[in-house]
Amino acid sequence: NYSVFIRHHPVYHVGDAPKGFSVCLCGHIHDAWSTKWSDDGKVLNMNVGLDVNDLYPISKQEIIIRLDKEFKKRKDK
Repeated sequence: NYSVFIRHHPVYHVGDAPKGFSVCLCGHIHDAWSTKWSDDGKVLNMNVGLDVNDLYPISKQEIIIRLDKEFKKRKDK
């Protein structure tokens, strides 16, 4: 249910994202954070790097679980 794109760097400004996407799977930031919204709140960045995931890749199912949780928190605000 998510429009996802993957790139090395996170999206800090919505202009950095392709149109129509709401999720960016990224790395580059190392262990600084696991998820972070873009400045305008339109794109959720998820750090899928090994350094924030116990040095193991995370599964597609785990990514979806984490996305569901973050979007629910956003909706509940």
